[in-house]
Amino acid sequence: MDSHALARAVRSLVFLPLVACIAEAPEGNEWAASAISDPAVGPAAVWAQTARLGRCGTWSLNENYSTGRFNVHRYQVELPAGGPVEVRFARTAASWEPAVLVRDTAGAQIVADGTAVEHPAVTATVAASGRGSDRAVLTLEAAAPTTVYVYATGWSVIDGGFRTYLPRTSRYSISLAHECPAGNWRTAHVGLDLDGSLIPRAGIANGTLRRTLGVRTEPYGTVVTVDDLELVQGSISWFGGPSDYGVGAYETTAISGERARALNSPMNASAETIASRPEDFYYAAMRFDYSPNGTRWWKNARLLVVNPATQDAIVVRPADWGPNTYTRRIIDLSPQSLEDLGLTTDDEVWVAFALPDTPLGPVR
Repeated sequence: MDSHALARAVRSLVFLPLVACIAEAPEGNEWAASAISDPAVGPAAVWAQTARLGRCGTWSLNENYSTGRFNVHRYQVELPAGGPVEVRFARTAASWEPAVLVRDTAGAQIVADGTAVEHPAVTATVAASGRGSDRAVLTLEAAAPTTVYVYATGWSVIDGGFRTYLPRTSRYSISLAHECPAGNWRTAHVGLDLDGSLIPRAGIANGTLRRTLGVRTEPYGTVVTVDDLELVQGSISWFGGPSDYGVGAYETTAISGERARALNSPMNASAETIASRPEDFYYAAMRFDYSPNGTRWWKNARLLVVNPATQDAIVVRPADWGPNTYTRRIIDLSPQSLEDLGLTTDDEVWVAFALPDTPLGPVR
């Protein structure tokens, strides 16, 4: 490994502010929350939340209407491109009939009155409306990443013009599951910018780089376009694991806070070991700009890394900051990542974002 020890040493002397991320509390604990106005559901008292669904991933929540202050729960969901997302909304307590409405952020209907509505970007299929039942089930499929609102309520609320409320003992579970289509790395690609954070690349101002190394603008990383998808191209090396003597035995990574030499252990691990804890074997360091989202955002991010020659690809998690600019490299990867990609130090890769919660490891 070509160590980025200088960057680490400087980093240890520099204070880098973090941006706090505060998770929303469940309804039974949100007395300070206020109902929002949403024209799609008229006079309803709406509690708005975000459901983060990763590509090929699942999301679920157990919730309730116990405060009696809200009669509609709205979940903002970004539908991944390709492959259906199954939405299941099931009653788990009290007597009421679950109902789901879906609209896009402009208010156009996707699912209304228990039936699918033709929409230019999202195809919906309703398997169960929830009337006369304890659950509503539907699927949503988008050709491109599309943000929608999923409204979880009861048929009695809809029939009452959104002026009535469910019993305060009403409880439910809601889940989302994305069925990944067969494909290659292109199905995991979501671009170079995500939530205001950027894949580092030449010409981009970087406050963290300036504070750490005194360099104002990222000097390396060329943007290339492959099948209309943008990626950053540059050279690589490796870090972490028992064989990384370029870092101290107890030195920790800047983003994840892990002992660098405890990662990727053991070397030459079995497939079963890697599958049981992929986070230990698929990680990366880049010269990330921590603004505007902070290190916690990067800790939860996912990076798509592609071997341009073979098109083999992996998904890794940010664990550290580096390498130093004197290396002229754009990214350091785990030893296992280089092995999977069939690459060695100073070979070139393509890098882009994958959605958070995308499974770590080789892209199948």
